[in-house]
Amino acid sequence: MTENLIIVDVQPTYNKFIDFDIGEFVSWINNSSFDEVFCLYNGPELGYEDDEWRISNWYYDWGLDRDISFRFFEKSYGWFRDFMEDMDDDNIISIGKYMIEHDIWDSRYFKKKDIKILKDRGISTRYLGKESRVMYIPELKDYLSNNIYTNEEIIICGGGADECYKEVNMLLEMMGYKFKEKIKFVY
Repeated sequence: MTENLIIVDVQPTYNKFIDFDIGEFVSWINNSSFDEVFCLYNGPELGYEDDEWRISNWYYDWGLDRDISFRFFEKSYGWFRDFMEDMDDDNIISIGKYMIEHDIWDSRYFKKKDIKILKDRGISTRYLGKESRVMYIPELKDYLSNNIYTNEEIIICGGGADECYKEVNMLLEMMGYKFKEKIKFVY
């Protein structure tokens, strides 16, 4: 069975926030046999200086085996944050699943019939169709669906635990992926 690793925001910019041993993390990667290692990061498009080259060299400096190559994706963030502030995770995931199933990429574009369907399912719709709070399905969804099959094993790690990492977990659930968290390497 194919096993993939998804790393979220374990990059130089966040070094001061990472509370696990990066050398131990890199050693774990070196001693695993992942088919693909996906490195999701915040980079120049969002004003960070980290790019693929800088992140790769940072990992090599920590001892990453040069035979291991990462598939990089500059992911952005904040896709669900407006809703995460005071809405239950399961509710957000249900909304996201509906959005993906019905090709609704931005919560401001919900139609009354969509909102009614969700309400009838017992899902809170208080922010849908409103300008004040927005939830959107990121480009990362297409990247993942084009590169990982739903029957493949996924291990995810990284951070921030209640921010980007959580958003990626929620997106994976919305997409129907099964995954395991490597809690030891979550910050």
